[in-house]
Amino acid sequence: MFIGHRKPSSSFLFQKHANYDGAENSPKSSGSDRFAFWKNLKSSLFSKAHCENPRTYDNYDLEEIISRKKSHLRVNLHSILLNFDRKISLIMFLNQQFDWFYQIPIIIGFVSSVWLVLKFWRHVREQQIRVIPASWNGVHAHQWSLIRCLTHQATCCLCRSLIVDAMFCDSCGVCLDFDCYNNVIRKKSIFSNLERSRTNKILEPLSQCKQVSISRRESTQASVWKHHWTHGNLPSHSVCSVCDLECESDYHDDFDLKKNDSLRPLLSEHTLHHYRCCWCQRTIHEDCFRSKNHDELIDGKCDFGQYRHLIIPPSCIIHKRVWTSSNRKAIALDEIRSFKIEEPRWSPLFIIANRKSGNNDAGTILSKFLPVLNPLQVIDLSDKSNLLELSLRICQMLPDDCQARILVAGGDGTVGWILNLIHQLQSKSLPLVAIFPLGTGNDLARVLGWSKIFDDARLDRDEIINQIFIAKEVNLDRWSIEIKSINYYRRSYNLFIESLRIPKSIMPSGNRNLFMYNYFSIGIDALVALNFHATRKSKIYEFFSNTFFNKFLYFSFGTKDLWERRCKNLNQKIHLELDGEEIILPELESIVILNIESWGGGIKLVSNNRFDDSLVEVLGLTSTFHIGQVMIGLSKPIYIGQAGKVRLMLEEILPVQIDGEPWLQPPASIEIEWNSHAKLLQTNH
Repeated sequence: MFIGHRKPSSSFLFQKHANYDGAENSPKSSGSDRFAFWKNLKSSLFSKAHCENPRTYDNYDLEEIISRKKSHLRVNLHSILLNFDRKISLIMFLNQQFDWFYQIPIIIGFVSSVWLVLKFWRHVREQQIRVIPASWNGVHAHQWSLIRCLTHQATCCLCRSLIVDAMFCDSCGVCLDFDCYNNVIRKKSIFSNLERSRTNKILEPLSQCKQVSISRRESTQASVWKHHWTHGNLPSHSVCSVCDLECESDYHDDFDLKKNDSLRPLLSEHTLHHYRCCWCQRTIHEDCFRSKNHDELIDGKCDFGQYRHLIIPPSCIIHKRVWTSSNRKAIALDEIRSFKIEEPRWSPLFIIANRKSGNNDAGTILSKFLPVLNPLQVIDLSDKSNLLELSLRICQMLPDDCQARILVAGGDGTVGWILNLIHQLQSKSLPLVAIFPLGTGNDLARVLGWSKIFDDARLDRDEIINQIFIAKEVNLDRWSIEIKSINYYRRSYNLFIESLRIPKSIMPSGNRNLFMYNYFSIGIDALVALNFHATRKSKIYEFFSNTFFNKFLYFSFGTKDLWERRCKNLNQKIHLELDGEEIILPELESIVILNIESWGGGIKLVSNNRFDDSLVEVLGLTSTFHIGQVMIGLSKPIYIGQAGKVRLMLEEILPVQIDGEPWLQPPASIEIEWNSHAKLLQTNH
């Protein structure tokens, strides 16, 4: 191959059919010293001659040049001149070498686009599920969830076809696709031509979910609680309770399509098969269920299975109808009866989860416990109903010899809120609280050992229950925080707030009484938490909510403040008293008052700190850079003191947080003192 420099002399011209076998027949040029002669020996091996009649050649391996001198090769390729045919072949050869490198951004962009589309589609579907009326009678509603991944064959309970885009009830296991909901539930006129008995039989699975309570009249009539059988969609490898054989995929059609043509549009070639009790989780073959020899088992008493010591049966919850202030009928709790079982001891379990915490793991926790517990025992905090208040009322009305347990799935703020609600209950036997950590903080869960037990890859229901019941009871100090606004700052503060138009949720005014369980801080760490809290409320955050993204946001806000230093000279804006003694503060950007040893997502600021000694540790941090040094163990916080009563005087508007819940605090007087003990569960890990 014959090439020359980028600026050859005007007298030199390339020939279209040049002879490359040697240098003798190469084109002549008056400026031959400015050109080089090349010969292609094989695929990537080239030989270079420096004159027309060379005695020696320089050999070059193009693959070696590409691997070792990529940047230099690009410059050379840009500065050489080829004839048309050879230029095309050489460029194609180089593109094959670098083709994989240029395709990486395209692949990443394509995968990201598909991920965003699927994320948006699932978000839209979840919004549709939340507004679907779960049941027609409005008393016992289905707990609909979007089907994420099918590990076994699932069939729609209406059209009886294999479902692709569908939802299912976490409580009773009924499956329904969106087409059936849109075409059947909303348009009941489709059933106008059907026989009434046939229609009721088709719609029976959707008419009622688990019954959660009974009326006073029903309590006098019912002697035993019967099974609640649901048809089809059994878990994989289910075993029949009658014949002890695995429930296979054989099915029997409930309807004779030849005799009733009006049912053809509703039923397909697939159908439901086998039965499962949504209380005791027993499964029965289709043939065994239809056999008259097993009527005593099928229509007999349900013992609620292996989880009976955790369940509050509907027969134990007595409700009554009351009239509200708007002259409407409502249902209220009337009585909670004891559930008498031999072994193990009856200890109801309540699940409280916050779907907004963590990487959507709260929904997984709810879906694991809804099938086995009473729906009143599984509370979703994102639901706007009063189910949480009702469940805590049930805890209050339980017999004195019954010790309930509550599993709170969420962050430190969610746990603190539930502990405050339990503190308001007037009961001799308060429920014990276990923690399933979600989110990025979880300092209390780390101190009590729950973060080591529950890993994202180990969401096993039996393992969770086992860890809850082997954990030991501990007392956690509850600290009351009284915030009093300063009168001579109030008028100027109100004018300042009105000019900024800051929401009251971010900067509340007036006197407040709060509780603290983990820590109270003022300064840079509270400012970072406040910025993250504001970002979490945006709609875009819903598409990227995961632990890694949360940590990235914390790192970004912390790095930003490293340059801005908005909490500089904090010691000049605060007056601190410990047990009545005024403390002279050094130059600080943050003050942390600790009840537990963990802070800021697992950072141990102090060692051997007790959380039940009615004392708090007061520490100081000088900057964001100092916090980073403390995180990796290169530095320690400034120890200010230990006290049973702390008083702070704020002279300016400063960022404040309690257990990870931040806000902007106007000038005020803050008093922190011990209040009582909260009962929690601690693991041995």
